[in-house]
Amino acid sequence: MSVDDAGFSLVELLVASVLAMAVMGGVLLFVSTQVPLARAQTDAGDLQQRARAVADILGRAIAEAGAWADAGGPPGASLACCVPVVLPRRLGTTGADAPTVARQDVLTTVAVAPGVVPGRLLSPLPGDLRLAQADGCPPARPVCGLREGAHVVIFEWSGRHDFVMVGPPGSDAAPVTARQAASVSSFAAGAFAVGVETRTYYFDAARRQLRVYDGYRSDMPIVDDVEAVAFEYWGAPGAPATARGDAGAATCWFDADGVPVLAAEPPPGTANVRMPIETLADGPWCGSGGNTFDADLLRIRSVRVTVRLAASADDARGRGPAFFRPGRAVDARRLVPDMEVIIDATPRALGAAY
Repeated sequence: MSVDDAGFSLVELLVASVLAMAVMGGVLLFVSTQVPLARAQTDAGDLQQRARAVADILGRAIAEAGAWADAGGPPGASLACCVPVVLPRRLGTTGADAPTVARQDVLTTVAVAPGVVPGRLLSPLPGDLRLAQADGCPPARPVCGLREGAHVVIFEWSGRHDFVMVGPPGSDAAPVTARQAASVSSFAAGAFAVGVETRTYYFDAARRQLRVYDGYRSDMPIVDDVEAVAFEYWGAPGAPATARGDAGAATCWFDADGVPVLAAEPPPGTANVRMPIETLADGPWCGSGGNTFDADLLRIRSVRVTVRLAASADDARGRGPAFFRPGRAVDARRLVPDMEVIIDATPRALGAAY
């Protein structure tokens, strides 16, 4: 047998085994250090995506609250002149808060529904809903294009308003029922009417969710693993110009001559002031019945939203001030601290100078 066919010596086998074990050990060490980092990055990415969703949904909802001119509403009027379009309480058929309630972790927005043109009552309510044909109303569709199941707010300059639901439209009218547990309020011909969407965003502490309720039947989560939600409000320091009525029309804040009746009108350019939550449910009062509201709600100009989110996995949360809800992480490389999202949003309908 030649030397080349003799195989490996014991020493060579030992050296080769040691080298293979060293390489494998290095690979395993690298993998063991990277797995926690990879899992942490996955959880951090999920946290960031939830933060983006919260900022997008709430920012857009607040910005669109009360929009009227873009929908082709009657000139001189405005939903925000007379009806609060951001409220710190729940509205709707289920679990509605009383007008005297203001909650830090609840925000309701009222926005003109897409594709709807605001109009005026052609005949009084109660009764079938008939609307005067306004510019922009589809000529071949009754009640200005409102469909069965649409939610409509009827309101007057004074701030008195009511939410109703539309039944099957006929040739020129549609039956309506009250959305609240009461009969439809009385409104004279000429009162304003517009299809709206109400959305109540609230914190469900038991489920650790930010949820949205549509005022009727739908109540669903937006994001999970939410630790805290807070809504704060800034507004005009006096009578808001957006609450002024048409010539000769008295509103909640101004008399028929345009003179403020609850507080003086601030000079142009005056900075907004912070509005403590308790001042939004202590009067003076406007509206009537279940839709009574604090007049200060018409002063609101901007909303700050603070949402604290946590990683979903228990082993991504540790202990200490970075974690609202402690977890069981034992490896610092696995930690994903809570994320706090702060959104400052101004409804376009309320951002006008006062």
